[in-house]
Amino acid sequence: MSKLKAYKLHNTIIEWIKNFLNNRKQRVKVNGKFSCWAKVLSGIPQGSILGPLLFVIFINDLVDACKENIKMYLSADDAKMYCHIKNVADKDKLLRGIENFVDWTSKWQVSLNRNKCKIFSVHHKRYSNIGVAPNYVMNNILEEVKEIKDLGVFYDTLLVFDKHICEKINKTYMML
Repeated sequence: MSKLKAYKLHNTIIEWIKNFLNNRKQRVKVNGKFSCWAKVLSGIPQGSILGPLLFVIFINDLVDACKENIKMYLSADDAKMYCHIKNVADKDKLLRGIENFVDWTSKWQVSLNRNKCKIFSVHHKRYSNIGVAPNYVMNNILEEVKEIKDLGVFYDTLLVFDKHICEKINKTYMML
């Protein structure tokens, strides 16, 4: 509600949204049998007309929380943070940006899906054997990976697309 107020929405609209989100119940049906009703304590009803708008309002200040130190791209329920690191000061900026991100998630009680969130560093091949990656605050939370699949494309730390190309070739052969 505080984020809706920050957008200076009329109190009537804020109350309407509050009533829409409060006092909800849910139950689960398994093999034709229903569970007991349980209160829904957080979240937005999936498939609702207001869901996407309320999500954007909720997450929109995340970019502002981190923008002094890192760049961030948001799309749907995905966020990508990055910083071009040329020196120790840039590493420190990235770390501060990650700390700001962690603080934001804590403040707004957002939990990360650890299976989907990864640390991924891209660098030039001449730096591949040198420990240039910063010691991330989130290392104890998130896994650092050497390759990642994003929007259907495989990337590795050197931006070599061998795995992606092999996968596409194999799929083409299977179709033939």
